[in-house]
Amino acid sequence: MEDKYRKYPHYVPIVKWQKWERRALLETDATVAKRVLPCIEVRDSSQHTQMLSEYDSTWKGPGLVDYADPDGFLPTPRLAELIAFLSQGSGSSLQASPVLSPYAAPATLTSVKKVLAGRQMTLRVRIDDVE
Repeated sequence: MEDKYRKYPHYVPIVKWQKWERRALLETDATVAKRVLPCIEVRDSSQHTQMLSEYDSTWKGPGLVDYADPDGFLPTPRLAELIAFLSQGSGSSLQASPVLSPYAAPATLTSVKKVLAGRQMTLRVRIDDVE
């Protein structure tokens, strides 16, 4: 499958880290998983705690993690949680890249850059951002 579709972009499902979404990630066939780049929206502190303990056992490949609130802002407590997640020192979480708003990126770059460990950042552009 990989050779046949390598020129195509990855499938990027938006995942809210709910029970059945986690199970879907966990049970994704390895040949399909190579073409999947999940964007996990961490909506609250309880999901953050769950991500810290379950991400590595749920998803084995690269992913995107978005800690912003529904309006796209990354308040200080959420930024601290994002940094805590990115600071994990082992497993597939080392392949997870943060998703930031183009407006928040300059203000948060200094904090996030310290824990990127060679990972890239992804900018989330919403329709309202370009109108």
